[in-house]
Amino acid sequence: MKAREVKREKLAKRYAHKREEIAAKVKSGEMDHEEAWIALSKLPRNSNPIRQHNRCKITGRPKGYIRLFGISRIQFREMASKGLIPGVTDKDYYTNSFHIPVYYNISAYEKIRKEAPYHALTNAGHISYVELDGDVCKNPEAFEAVIRCMKEAGVGYGSVNHPVDRDPVCGYTGVIDDVCPRCGRREGEGVSLEKLRELRKKYPGMPKFYGLE
Repeated sequence: MKAREVKREKLAKRYAHKREEIAAKVKSGEMDHEEAWIALSKLPRNSNPIRQHNRCKITGRPKGYIRLFGISRIQFREMASKGLIPGVTDKDYYTNSFHIPVYYNISAYEKIRKEAPYHALTNAGHISYVELDGDVCKNPEAFEAVIRCMKEAGVGYGSVNHPVDRDPVCGYTGVIDDVCPRCGRREGEGVSLEKLRELRKKYPGMPKFYGLE
């Protein structure tokens, strides 16, 4: 079926100029409608563009054709659910408000300036947030610069997030750089039983390792 449609498309392109010539002669008065009908009837029947059918480019299905994508609704649903159509998702929503997606490579300041104008348009609720990749307590100047940028850009409700780590051995929760501030171990290192017992006395809420202590 797809081959038939391709043949009709080629045939329509081949005789398109003749149809245009006949239409031009009718418009200029050189040919009346009856003569035009006779001239058109001598052309191949499948050279008429209206004999072409929209078919799915993948399966050739003629029903449920989606013109925007050139495929049928069944194929569209299957491909969209697998994420094979760029910009199309099977989620129940289009976008998370006016937030720039978290996977975009964009600086905190540029993100704030792009989102800020929409705060004035969404008085029923709005928020803009940025995520920093370190402990803000160690760089208060950067934290203050981000907050000041939000204020100057017109952000009504802003938030600054930072990563929260957890040491699986001592249970410390917070920002961990290279060394855990509680047990002093690095990632992949162990802690002796004596050290665990000392930490247990200071921090009773530590994780318990049955069979080791």
